[in-house]
Formats: sequence, structure tokens, C-alpha cells
Amino acid sequence: MKLISHPNGFLRVTLSFEADGSQDRLHIWDVCGYEDGDIHQHGSDFSSTIIDGVMMEELYVAVDDEDGDYERWTVDCRVDPEGNYHVDESAPRVRCRALLKEVLMHHPGETYERTASDLHKVTAVKVPLITRNKVGPKYLQGHSMLRKLP
Repeated sequence: MKLISHPNGFLRVTLSFEADGSQDRLHIWDVCGYEDGDIHQHGSDFSSTIIDGVMMEELYVAVDDEDGDYERWTVDCRVDPEGNYHVDESAPRVRCRALLKEVLMHHPGETYERTASDLHKVTAVKVPLITRNKVGPKYLQGHSMLRKLP
């Protein structure tokens, strides 16, 4: 088992690591209203089951636009052997717009799935928010993270 304080505001507990790189994890938020600091993709496909609490998930599409109010970063996220989380940029930043596609509320007992290419942002609406995540092998190097410009 491995514990990491994730920069998006939750405790990540990795329960198992498989030979193909897939993982079984718990994510635990304890601050109501805490939201991800950015809109982001993941390096792999995953499914998430809400064990307790309520999560709001916003799904987005990024559209390149030199006058856009967001910046798209291409990043590779990793955890070093000491358990420190790193976000390494791997390409120049690009101005874009973030278009909200859908807002979903996820409740206890519900399972949702996302592909690595999906852009989303989550907010802990009711805490404790505890999710169980089945994370597939990493295949998307250089995934996107969108940050609002000041």
C-alpha cells in the first residue's frame, strides 16, 4: 500500500500495483467544496466507484484559440520513489478555450468510466468523499492540463 497527498486535494491510497501497470486505488477528500485546481486528462483509462460522499464532475472540450482564456499544458505526471508528486511539462503551452460539455453528480454506489483523453474537473460536494478507482495501464504520455489565465 502506498499513500500520497495529491496536489488536487485528496489522499491517494494505492492498494495494489499490477505487472501491466494498472492500479487499484482509494481517493479520499475531506474538505467540502474542494475542487481540482485545473481541468485535466489522465495518463490511462479508469473507472471510479463512489463509496461515500457526493462528487460533481464537469466534462470539457478544449479548442485552440490564441485569444482563449485558458492555457493548455502538455504534462507527464509521476510520483518519485520518495512519494513526491511531479507535473513535468513536455511541450510549449497553447492558448485555448475550455468549453463545458456536461455537469454530472456522482452518488454512493455509482460507477463511472473515463478514457485517458477525457478532460474533466471534479469537486467534492459532500465529504468525506471516498472513491475506489481501477486505473488501467498508462498509455497517454503527454496528456493535457488546462489552466485559467489570470
